[in-house]
Amino acid sequence: MHYKFTESSFEEVVLKLFEEADYEYVSGYDIHRLKNDIILEDDFINYLELNYPRGNFSSDDIRIILNELKMISYRNLHTSFKETLNKVRSGFTLYRENENPIHIDFINFANKNKNSFKVVNQFEVQGSQELRRPDIVIFINGIPISVIELKNPADETVSVFQAYEDLTIKCNRGIPDLMRYSFVAMISDNANTKVGSIFAGYEHFYEWKSTDGNDYAETPFEVLEMTINGLYKHETILNIIENYVYVPESDDGKSTVIVPKYYQYYHTEVLYNSVKAAMKPNGDGKGGTYFGATGSGKSYIMLYLTRRLTLDTTLDNPTVLLITDRGDLDDQLSKTFAKASTFLNDKNVRSFESREDLRDELNGIKSGGVFLTTVQKFNEETSLLTDRNNVICISDEAHRSQINLNEVLELSNDEIVKRVGFAKHLRDALPNATYVGFTGTPIDETIGVFGEVAASYQMRRAKQDGSTVGLEYVPGPDELKLDEQKIREIEKFYDEMEQIGTNEYQIEKSKKESANVKTIVNNPKRLKNVARHFVALYEKRVEEAATVNGKAMFICYDREVAFNFYNELKDLRPEWFVKKASAEGVEVKEEDKRELLPLEMVQLVATRAARDKKELYDLLGTKTHRETLAKEFKKVESNFKIAILVDMWITGFDVPSLDTIYIDKPLHRHSLIQTVSRVNRIFKGKEKGVIVDYIGIKTALAKALKQYGGDIPAIEQNIQVAIQIFKDQLSLIKEMFHEFDLSDFYSEDKVTQLRLVNKAANYISTTKENERKFMNHTKALKSALDICVGSSEITEEEIVEAHIFFIIRSIIYKLNSEGTPDVEKMNRHVKKLVDEALESEIDLDNLDSVERTDLFSDEYLDTIKNIKYPTTKLKALLYLLKKIVGKYKQVNIIKGMEFEERLKQLVHKYNNRDQLVFAGAVMDEVIESITKEIENTIKEVQVDAKSFEKLGISFEEKAFYDILKNIRDKTPFEYEEDRLIKLAKAIKKVVDNQTKYTDFDKREDIRNALRSDIIRTLSKHGYPPVTATEVYDKVFETAQNFKKYN
Repeated sequence: MHYKFTESSFEEVVLKLFEEADYEYVSGYDIHRLKNDIILEDDFINYLELNYPRGNFSSDDIRIILNELKMISYRNLHTSFKETLNKVRSGFTLYRENENPIHIDFINFANKNKNSFKVVNQFEVQGSQELRRPDIVIFINGIPISVIELKNPADETVSVFQAYEDLTIKCNRGIPDLMRYSFVAMISDNANTKVGSIFAGYEHFYEWKSTDGNDYAETPFEVLEMTINGLYKHETILNIIENYVYVPESDDGKSTVIVPKYYQYYHTEVLYNSVKAAMKPNGDGKGGTYFGATGSGKSYIMLYLTRRLTLDTTLDNPTVLLITDRGDLDDQLSKTFAKASTFLNDKNVRSFESREDLRDELNGIKSGGVFLTTVQKFNEETSLLTDRNNVICISDEAHRSQINLNEVLELSNDEIVKRVGFAKHLRDALPNATYVGFTGTPIDETIGVFGEVAASYQMRRAKQDGSTVGLEYVPGPDELKLDEQKIREIEKFYDEMEQIGTNEYQIEKSKKESANVKTIVNNPKRLKNVARHFVALYEKRVEEAATVNGKAMFICYDREVAFNFYNELKDLRPEWFVKKASAEGVEVKEEDKRELLPLEMVQLVATRAARDKKELYDLLGTKTHRETLAKEFKKVESNFKIAILVDMWITGFDVPSLDTIYIDKPLHRHSLIQTVSRVNRIFKGKEKGVIVDYIGIKTALAKALKQYGGDIPAIEQNIQVAIQIFKDQLSLIKEMFHEFDLSDFYSEDKVTQLRLVNKAANYISTTKENERKFMNHTKALKSALDICVGSSEITEEEIVEAHIFFIIRSIIYKLNSEGTPDVEKMNRHVKKLVDEALESEIDLDNLDSVERTDLFSDEYLDTIKNIKYPTTKLKALLYLLKKIVGKYKQVNIIKGMEFEERLKQLVHKYNNRDQLVFAGAVMDEVIESITKEIENTIKEVQVDAKSFEKLGISFEEKAFYDILKNIRDKTPFEYEEDRLIKLAKAIKKVVDNQTKYTDFDKREDIRNALRSDIIRTLSKHGYPPVTATEVYDKVFETAQNFKKYN
């Protein structure tokens, strides 16, 4: 029985799962087609006959229909993708002489049973420069709607990231004619199965964890199964293509395509059905509440829901009104919807600055339109706008004034006045509308106004799915916080007060409490100490690379306190207030430099008032100025790093690279969750969001996270716990090095330091178990230091010791992983030191650019052999062998594959070196033995690469000789060596004759001629004809490689 599990074995499993999901399996080799044919034309013709039985299509009609699908106006992949998607969604009208026009849909989205679904492997596609064969392609009616790349689960040398690169680099670049149809893409190595857009970064490929939005996958194989049975379920994949693949109309030159995450899809569908059921006159107008974790992409669910509703012909072309509570939220949502008029199939997508314009627009239409506004546009002056039933109001952040339906008391010019809430006026203006509420922080009143929670996606699930990063709580110094009694009073007050302004007593109490808190917070001595601590902690975090790029928010009590804090920072660090386009040491591309505005590193962002002092008034600037700051703060390279805030930007403002928020303001419940969620967005290299507490919000944060589904244990960490973890881990690591002298690292000589860490990396990697323990301990050490950085209980000596171990860890990491980005996120500062360290021995990174002749020379091998440290030398030799074999395989397929198998055996032997020690061998001897085997293998490759000389043939003829010899030996049959040499030379002449044209591998006539010539040549030389196809395939691939790599 064959026990080896290969990529082909995994491919068979995936194909079987698709068959079980009602896909018809066909091998690409069994499909009659030219290799540059992308559409399975027979399938599409069958679809036309099934869906248009009275079409009476002539062969010319079919050609016109197929050409409509095939022909595109643009060669750019993103543009052609968008054009193809629009064609597939919309179809076209076929005009014929003496016949009525007929509308042709390429896919029947309304009836899944009138489409064909196929899963195909071995589907070779001829690109402009190369022949590529994606692992699996999914076809609907012969249209390749999804490309899938797989990697062998049993091969630890490959990962799902390489599948991602095969898909988004090799396939996108090599076969764009196929990829423009791949509306959804999938990658998998069983341990990780992810889906996304072919234009997305790896971090934006996500697991599809459900088949219905209710039950979730818990194991890797369940994720694979649920992806196929969920996403690729016939009705789901049809719905995804028709309604959920979103291409923004303008995205600053970016090639953006959004594929929904699993919960965005299922929750949109739930809301869509809930809204339809609630519409008057049969429903109660309460479309439901959506409870979604802040940062999980609620705006896309609103967008998808709007498309589903506006395109539903049973709803009589509804008007959709998106309502927010604040202007900044309106701006955020507007940017999403402003790029979506085509997606929404409604050119009338508008935001309204005044209630008059909104009233005129709503009064002037009977149907249609997607309008964005704030609830504040509705007041006593807003009369009935329309009593139509087909108006749907989607409320963003539905926990504030949008639930205020009753009479309230408010302060106005130090007087208590009675007012009716904005939400009441909104419902009076649109009495028969259906309302649906979106919130990350629902309260009972939300449900009372919008209806029960129709769907929810809580913080804990968002973190588990990788939709957001986790939050970590770091307390500031106790002496800077409000005293416990004051905190308890504030918390009790907020617990009692469901809404400020419920009665006169609470308003007066609110004024009194606020005044007391501000007196404490704004105390000059305290504020100076807060500023000093902030500066020290901020600089330490940047220095220790505990932050991605230094983006931070500091939340102040009010504008006066914020201005005072701003001035304290200015006194402490005047250099932060010098205008620059980018910070020193930041690498910025030339094209990006022109987009960066010179700004101070610190900015105070708040609205200004006429009564402000001139200095504050001028500093705050206009609305346009604030919009500019918002745009610049989102730029990773911008010098603008620290935003001092009060109320602005703490809701609905996304800066993915932001990873630290400092809070010096009492917050509670939804306001607290909204604020801390600014740092939970996904960004490359970002492992968590950090909350630094100067005011004492720990208890309030725990309550809020419990209420809104957050991960409470995450905030229980404090500096003391982190300090203890740091010291424990440091002690364990030092014990591992108790027989190794690290004192040379304290030398002033950099060469001595680098030699020491390389020697230490070799020492700790002697056994695999030792290496594993060291990597785990240093990872825990780094995480603990990120929390307690800046603590006076951590000595400078301990920090230096920690960084020695971080550098050693990074050297081991680089030698093991070759920089694979999804193995473990690497500290950028340490990585730079590692690069310098390795340069003192051999520059592994530059091997990628070394020519084949250089790699095959003794010079490179001798350089590595001179490395002093056995384990480091072994890993470098393995890396060199991998590169050599890879390059040799490009020009000699047969021998390259043989040496590739040898390489895998050596890697396996190295990875299992501990077992050899247990068997009685000495580790040093094991390392030396494997090293010797690698050196011998490299020598064998070098000898084989020159063996053509002894045979009296050329390097290229040797490649054909090896093909012929390999087929002879494995078939087997008798065929003498001298005849093989003559036949190899003859094959070379045939290839030279047919490949003299630059486009030989694209032209079918040349390839057919080459096949015929090879068959005749084999026959002439008495080579068995049964092998002709295999010979041709390998000869053609070799010829392509000669063209590509020589």
